[in-house]
Amino acid sequence: MIWESNDEMGQVKDKYSLTVLNVNATKEQTQNKKLPTNSYVVHYLDMKKGSEHYEDHYDIVMGTRVNIFDCYYDKIGKRLKSIGYTGGSVNPSQFDTKAYLKTSK
Repeated sequence: MIWESNDEMGQVKDKYSLTVLNVNATKEQTQNKKLPTNSYVVHYLDMKKGSEHYEDHYDIVMGTRVNIFDCYYDKIGKRLKSIGYTGGSVNPSQFDTKAYLKTSK
């Protein structure tokens, strides 16, 4: 896993102005209509603990595309595969991040 702890997530928020909504999300979660329209799905390769092979992983992140790229490229380099929109349809000003984070765990 590229994110070792919740403390690291706080540093990401401060340094890159990002909010990570889901780590290692499923493809179904990335198409959730209850996500904000300014959320992105980040596709990258990572190893699970005890594995010898890279596997596809998806995170759901709010922020600007440039900041998301900077954050993930700084963290994992060329294993970053793509950054695209989620299926979200909620206006960002009406999206309750804290409520979503509580229910997505």
